[in-house]
Amino acid sequence: MMDMNTELNSIDREEYSQNLQRKKAYYYKKDGNTVAFGYQKMCPLDIITGNCSHKGFYIQIQDGGLYRIWTEMDGVIFCSCTCNRWDTLEDLSKKLTRTGKEEFLRGLEAAEKNHGYIRQLHITVVKALGYGGLAEHYTEYMSVVKREQEAERQKRKLEEKRRLDAEEKRRQSEFDTQLFNAENSILKKEKVENAKTHKGSSLFLELFKANGIRLPLRTQGWVNDVLAEVTFKFDGSITYCYFSRGNDSKVFKGYLRMLEEKILEKHGVCNC
Repeated sequence: MMDMNTELNSIDREEYSQNLQRKKAYYYKKDGNTVAFGYQKMCPLDIITGNCSHKGFYIQIQDGGLYRIWTEMDGVIFCSCTCNRWDTLEDLSKKLTRTGKEEFLRGLEAAEKNHGYIRQLHITVVKALGYGGLAEHYTEYMSVVKREQEAERQKRKLEEKRRLDAEEKRRQSEFDTQLFNAENSILKKEKVENAKTHKGSSLFLELFKANGIRLPLRTQGWVNDVLAEVTFKFDGSITYCYFSRGNDSKVFKGYLRMLEEKILEKHGVCNC
């Protein structure tokens, strides 16, 4: 018997190939939603592991290190779980679906009682086991569950939209206040720091945009990354500071004059 700590990628491929069997089984197609029924090549798990408790299960090695595990129940075979190459036999054993039909059906009954999700594959297996009425019941049950889940998803989506809208409204209000306070400081001839706005750009870059002044791209980058603060003085002069990581701009002061004039005009103030 193989050690339970053995990783699945250590399975003897030759023994696996020699014991492959062609079985008709139920499984999900690649879309993960559509149930299919057809022939699949698989190897009895107990032959590979030497563990009699694995009788009734099959393993199928797929490309990409994926391992499909199949369960046989009263002659009905279906894909019950998947493992990866690094999983051990112990990990695999914990995932195995019991082969007992009664226990399988009780598990579905408990899932419904707890308002849980029942997979379409399992409903198909119930029908294949001869319980057509029960399969129809679970189909109707899952229709209700899915409608409820969709309603809950839409509710959460609406709540999230409302939260984001409220957050955006708050941020926009803060941004508008930031611009208003900056323009008010310019009117009062106070120092204005070139702080960052919630948009990620600098305050003065947004002031230029808000007042319809188009800066050259290079100047935009300088204002956004290098400019530190600006002071508009009562004697009509304008001074500014910039970080040492950049050089002075040769054209920036002219744009500041334009900005000041725009703000004074907007607020009906004469620059006398």
